[in-house]
This record gives sequence, C-alpha cells and structure tokens, in this order.
Amino acid sequence: MHLLAGSPPARAPRLKKQWEDTMSEIRAKRGEDVRFIRSWLHAKYAVWKEIRSGRPTEDYKGIEAGVAIWVRNNHEKMGLHGSGDYARLLKSAMFYGRLYVRIRDAVSSLVPGMEHVYYIKKLRVPEKFYYPALMSAVLVSDEPDIVMRKVDMAARFLEAFYVLMKMNCKSTSDSVIGPYVFMVVHYMRDKDPAGLASALRSRSGRIEEWREKWLEGLMDVRLRATNKWFVHYLLARITSHVEVMSGRGNRFEEYAREGCEDCHTIEHLLPSNSKPGPCGFADRAELSEWRNKLGALVLLPGGVNRSLRNLPYADKAAAYRVHNLLAGSLDEGCYRDNPLFAAYNNESGHPFRFYRQFGKEDIAERHGLYARLCREIWDPARFGAGSLDDP
Repeated sequence: MHLLAGSPPARAPRLKKQWEDTMSEIRAKRGEDVRFIRSWLHAKYAVWKEIRSGRPTEDYKGIEAGVAIWVRNNHEKMGLHGSGDYARLLKSAMFYGRLYVRIRDAVSSLVPGMEHVYYIKKLRVPEKFYYPALMSAVLVSDEPDIVMRKVDMAARFLEAFYVLMKMNCKSTSDSVIGPYVFMVVHYMRDKDPAGLASALRSRSGRIEEWREKWLEGLMDVRLRATNKWFVHYLLARITSHVEVMSGRGNRFEEYAREGCEDCHTIEHLLPSNSKPGPCGFADRAELSEWRNKLGALVLLPGGVNRSLRNLPYADKAAAYRVHNLLAGSLDEGCYRDNPLFAAYNNESGHPFRFYRQFGKEDIAERHGLYARLCREIWDPARFGAGSLDDP
C-alpha cells in the first residue's frame, strides 16, 4: 500500500501488521476493502467544487476509477509531506476502518444508538453514498459518544432526504442523488456536533418549507405495484415510532422483515369486496383508489392478514388490537388497555381515535394522522437531536 511504503521504515512492520488486522475485519466480501478506501477518501479528502471556478471537481470520478492513482496525485489534499504524515494517515485510515465495520454491523440489524443507520439500509440508500456520509463529520480525536452522535445525525438526514424524495415521486437514481449527497458530505466534513446540525439544517432549506413538503407528498401516497416496498417501509417506521413513543421497544426490524412465511404484510382496512355506496364512494373506481391510500393501511403478521382479508372492517377491528398500537388504535379497547399509548396520544395532540365503521371520510382523517406522525418522525429539528435515545 502506498501509505505504508511512505511510512518511517522503523515503524513499517508494526503498521503493516495493524493494517492487515484492520483489513481482515473489513473483508467480509470480495472487494469490500476497496469500497472502504473509496468511502474514506470520499468522506475525508475529496473536494466537491473548485474554490475559484465553483465547478465540480473530478475527485469523485477519480476515486471510483482508481484509489492508488488518486492518492499519488493528491498528496497536498491529504497533507502528505513527510514520512511521519504517511504513518499518521495510515493510523487514521485504521480508525475509519473500524468505524466502517461498526456501520456495516448497524446496517445488518438494529444497534442501540445507531438505529437510523439500519433505517437507511432498509430504505435502499446505496452504500457508496451512506458510508462516506456517515464517516464525514467524525474525527479521530472524537470521544465514542460524539462519534455515535455524529453518525446518528448524518443517518437521520439521509433517511429524511430519501423519504421526502420518495414521497414526492422524485427520482432517487444514483445520477440524480449522487451529486447532492456528495455535496452534503463535503459540507459535513470534520464538523463538531453543533456545526454538523447547522450544516444539515442549511442543506434541508427552511424548516417550515421542509415540513410542508411532507404533508404535500404524503397526501398522494397510496399503494401501487411499483412502490409496495416503500409503503411497507413507511408503515413499519410509523408503527415502530408510535410504539417507542408509547414506552415499548423498537420492533422496526420485525415489522420491516420480508420474505418469511409470517412476516408482516400490508393490510387493507377496507376489503376488496366492499360496496362503494355505504362507504361514501361514488363508484368502485373511487373505492379502489381510496382503499390503497396510506391512511387505509396497517401492518399485520402474514397469517393474521390472510385470515382477515375478506372480512368487513367492523368484524375485524377488534382483532387489530393485539398486534401493534398503530393498527390497535382503530379499536376502542386499545386506549383503555395501553395507558402509556393513551398518554402519548394526549400529550402529542395527534388525532388518534377508534372507528366502529370505516369509510371515505375516515380514511381522510386517518391519512391526516399519518401525515402528522411522518412530520414528527422526520422533523429537521431532529438532525441535531441532543439525545441518541430520541427516536
């Protein structure tokens, strides 16, 4: 490795052993060591724009094309002037290698304090974006709690940004998102927590405008063949958020799991055989559109969902109560049996209520509830959350 070759000869054997140990942790799959090095260089050294011209630089393409060549051509950016600098930078790379492994573990399952890292993986944010973004603000000198806080803040921002784009039917292709994400990476670099919060909020625009975009986009969210995974994600996040705020554990991992026999699946509150008139719809086409709106959907275990599929709403509402609070809130008994949920409902001012019948006006009301919950979950003020326990 170029950095090892440039280090003081007396320190080279020890550095080589430490580097090999770090790389052995990273190499879980073919080529992952290269992905780490690219992510590290993007996070800490690549320049987004030339200062004088304001034009995008070639750093990002250059790093993807070949890290060894890019490093040799960018000694000045990396502060490489003498052999001591090479050793220092190699030690720094090892630190970020260990952070890379922690992030990789956190995208595989829920890790306390790093939940938002798992969320962005389930949201299908590409790893070539989230690794640099989550490492960018972290400094080698940061205490462990500050490292966790910075990673959490960056992950919150990425999740909120992707959800906003998806809600408003904007493209999240790499070619569209990539330049923006890497610009944000550049703005986050080496910031302290207060500076990081300020940078993220500035990237989100005016907070009230951002809030309104949630409502604007969410009003049009409904289940389609092309967005089933995203609707499932939204329902899993909303459901787990309500439960965390009501004093329960975070079951997002369970709610978001797919591909198993009894994984949670999307339940339509109005069955497909509902009659339009009694539910307040002009015709079957309007009924079909409205029963697929987000406010007319919940998550239930697959077997339960299949058993309730064709039952009228009034005959199955009571069965929702035992599975999760978002679905259970449709039934009167949920408020009596769950005092912490009832307290959250009263304190938040969210329009939770039970329904004995369910039709067009009720879907609209429930849709409004989901909009409020989404704005609470992805409030830009949370980018600078002071507590890692803040959901």
